[in-house]
Amino acid sequence: MKRRLFWIAACLSGPSPLFACPVCFQVEAGPVASGVRAAVVVLICVTSVVLGAVAMFLRRTRLLSSATPEVDPGGRPPGSTSGVALRS
Repeated sequence: MKRRLFWIAACLSGPSPLFACPVCFQVEAGPVASGVRAAVVVLICVTSVVLGAVAMFLRRTRLLSSATPEVDPGGRPPGSTSGVALRS
C-alpha cells in the first residue's frame, strides 16, 4: 500500500528527469541525437505496418468466413434434396 502511494505521488508531482528520455530534453544536435530520432521513426513505422497487416488479415478472414456458404458433409448446399422426393 505504501509503495503504491509512493508511485502515485511520484507520478503526480510533475515532470521529472527520471521519467524522460534524452530526446525530450532537446539535446544538442549531433549524430547520436539524429540517430535516435531516426530509430524511433523506423520503429514506429515497422510497428504500424505489422499492426496494419494483422488487421487486414483478420478483416479478410472475417469477410471470407461470412461469405462462404455452409455445405453439408455430402457436398450439397443447404436446403437441397438428394434427388429423392419426400413424402408428407
